[in-house]
Amino acid sequence: MSNVVIRNLTISAINQGVIFAGDAIAIARADLVRIDHNRFHNIGRQMIAGGFGPTTNITISWNDFDGSGTYSSYCNGEHHWNLLFLSVPQTITIANNYFHEMSGRGAAH
Repeated sequence: MSNVVIRNLTISAINQGVIFAGDAIAIARADLVRIDHNRFHNIGRQMIAGGFGPTTNITISWNDFDGSGTYSSYCNGEHHWNLLFLSVPQTITIANNYFHEMSGRGAAH
């Protein structure tokens, strides 16, 4: 996958109550991907996950990551899963996003 733009979407209602399923966006073996001006809400697991192959030149900007929903595992009443990036190699820019009602994982490797 190369030269992809994901913009101006609301991504929500993904796999209610199903833990370990339901990432909003999964990125693998991708280059030149821009994810901006989106809203993520009621996601079963990660809001964005990158793994299993190189993820290079990825930009995640100006998104609303809303963890106030009821679809995922929670800690203190807030969404536990967040972002997960495990790829090698990876180059990812994360800027000007709004993360709220989050309690847990925001992982990069």
